[in-house]
Amino acid sequence: MPAPLIETSRQYRELCSRIAALETHVRAIDAARSLALANKTAGRIATADLRDLLPLEDARSDVAYTLRGLVQAAGEWETRRYTKRHSP
Repeated sequence: MPAPLIETSRQYRELCSRIAALETHVRAIDAARSLALANKTAGRIATADLRDLLPLEDARSDVAYTLRGLVQAAGEWETRRYTKRHSP
């Protein structure tokens, strides 16, 4: 079994900060996408211009993948910590 990604409270706090930052990135990408789609609907930009969002979609996918892994690691640490505190 591989060693846990997080072994200390400090690492956990740092991970939580990274998770918050990545969540902000995802929200910003989603906002940019929503704005572009609203502008397309309003006729301010052409459908072809939406291709410019493709790199953002790729970035969002990468960030979301990383975010899921970090959230999972944080959850595993929380479970281990809870188990240690409540085991006889």
